[in-house]
Amino acid sequence: MLAADVEAWDAKLEEAVAGGYGGQVFVDELHKKMEGVVLGMANGSYTQRVLAEYLKEVEDRAKTTFA
Repeated sequence: MLAADVEAWDAKLEEAVAGGYGGQVFVDELHKKMEGVVLGMANGSYTQRVLAEYLKEVEDRAKTTFA
């Protein structure tokens, strides 16, 4: 999911739903990834903010798709 182009996110999420992947499991795994990536960077850095925004957008789309 994270390696895919933004335009492909919705299709990938739909594939996950069709494959029986649970929404809460996806969001939990995404939160783990967010913690590992964002917390491992310099606090308040531009890169940290951009990655946090990127991952938050993935989370928002996932919650919409799995709802």
